[in-house]
Amino acid sequence: LLFGRGVGLRAVFVIGTSLVILYYGFVGQVLAGGINVLLLTFIVAILISSITLFSVSGREPKTWAAFIGTMGGVAAAGALAAAAVKLMHLTGLSSEEAMILKATVLKHVDFQGILFAGVVLGALGAVMDVAISIAAAQQEVSRNCPTLSRTELFSSGMSVGRDVMATDANTLILAYAGSSLPLVLLIASQPDLSMLRIFNLDLLVTEFVRALVGSVGLVLSIPLTAAAGAFLLSVRNKEKC
Repeated sequence: LLFGRGVGLRAVFVIGTSLVILYYGFVGQVLAGGINVLLLTFIVAILISSITLFSVSGREPKTWAAFIGTMGGVAAAGALAAAAVKLMHLTGLSSEEAMILKATVLKHVDFQGILFAGVVLGALGAVMDVAISIAAAQQEVSRNCPTLSRTELFSSGMSVGRDVMATDANTLILAYAGSSLPLVLLIASQPDLSMLRIFNLDLLVTEFVRALVGSVGLVLSIPLTAAAGAFLLSVRNKEKC
């Protein structure tokens, strides 16, 4: 509120709204049962991203471009997460909390679906960050030089995307590595533990999948956002002419 003023107020609003959607829209529906968790995950992702982007940035071409890029990145991350969960035989029961829930109050819940949801929703924030950074930069470039072609706007977006790609992907990796630090220390303290056993630990593989899937979704959102931004901004510039 001190630094952002109006934008800061909207930021507080979208954070609160996201938490409400997660608690009542996702957690509440999962506890009630009888719903497809994969479908629910994408509905929640669409709601959070649309409310966040349009509340903060308004109905501008950059917002639409960022939304399209975010949805593309999240869809790619979702497809990869679903494939990883199935092909790597992940159970979603790698944590003690998940096992307690499965054994007691949530026997009916598909914990592979919960794992899928955690991967996708965990990547959502980083993907939105990359998408709006690219789209906002493109809009500023277009505003200052409205004669730029669609190809030039796309190149500008890709240039920005390459710059932010490494840092944002690294943010995801560090976040997941930080949350798994006790596990890393436990493994490192047992030098005689075989690498084959380590790489077949459900908990370790789960964290690896989270980081990898989130990073891939983030990277794929870059060209989608750049293409959408270039198209929407070039159309707007033509209308102004």
